Amino acid sequence: MAVKKLLIALTIGSVGLLVAQDLAWSQTLPKVKVGTVRATTIGAVVAAKEKGYFKEAGIDVDIELIDASAAFVPALATNALNVVEGGVSASLFNGILQGLPIKSAFDSTSTPINHYLMRRPDLAEKYKSIKDLKGAVVAVNAPSSIALYEVTKLLETEGLSIKDVEVKVIPFAQMGIAFQTKAIEVGLQITPFASTLEQQGIATRWISSDRTLRPTPVQISTSMYNTDWAAQNPKVAQAFFTQLLRGARDYCNAYHGGSYRPELLKLLVANGVAPSTDILDKILWPARNPDGHVFKESMTDVLKWYVGQGLVRSEIPIDQVVNDQFAAEAVKQLGAFKLENTSSELGGCGRPQP
Repeated sequence: MAVKKLLIALTIGSVGLLVAQDLAWSQTLPKVKVGTVRATTIGAVVAAKEKGYFKEAGIDVDIELIDASAAFVPALATNALNVVEGGVSASLFNGILQGLPIKSAFDSTSTPINHYLMRRPDLAEKYKSIKDLKGAVVAVNAPSSIALYEVTKLLETEGLSIKDVEVKVIPFAQMGIAFQTKAIEVGLQITPFASTLEQQGIATRWISSDRTLRPTPVQISTSMYNTDWAAQNPKVAQAFFTQLLRGARDYCNAYHGGSYRPELLKLLVANGVAPSTDILDKILWPARNPDGHVFKESMTDVLKWYVGQGLVRSEIPIDQVVNDQFAAEAVKQLGAFKLENTSSELGGCGRPQP
């Protein structure tokens, strides 16, 4: 009995030591605070954390799920968050024009984005083409957002402008209710909501952004960072982005049906991206760039559009918006991206665009 008690005491002591060591680890390693929206592409940052990449690089990463990426500027500018993965909004450009310490470093969502202009089923005969949308009630997820850019560009393909429709701001997750109550007629939706709404008969996927928007690849979301934080912690910032790129490559291999896909599906569901792995496995995911860099031609076009709409006061050189150095150094350290499932027929995420 004495021996048994001794073994139990030793076991408890060992567990306590491990807990203490883990707490000491999290308290001594530099912390990086990351904000990200609840979308499929968060697979990169959550995979990098779950697989221990950040810990391996000597950094402790906290991930905070945020609701509206367009409202990231205050948190990022004050260093409440060191990095934010979110939409290329007017707030980003306005913040830089105001001299705030923010920049884009990485691609976090680009073509194919699998966004759709969705239409209520009862309006199929009324709205047969984009030109029919004059006077329609159209939903976007946030004001002055990349979604508004997408909708405007789609309207412009058939001679309409954003002024020709009534825009309502409704979060992606709430558009289903708005469709059902007939508060909106059309709305721009992302994965997985587009597929879910269609499966439930609430709205139908109508017009694909990927087939319509130019220039391509379209850059709709980036990993933005506080430049003061990065300047004060250059090794930490580079370590973060290098390991984030490892996670992005895992995401891309899962996107193409690689061996990590089942595990990533569970991780995305655990983070509230979709209600089940079955749903998430059956839908098309948006892509990320496995080399990390931002697509500047698209960013420049987005900026020009914001200026034209009066949402940003003036254009600025794109190099004041984007810093390529973190991506370039990450690729230098990691080497070229290797596609696991070479039989994949999907474009994007390291493969030529369709």
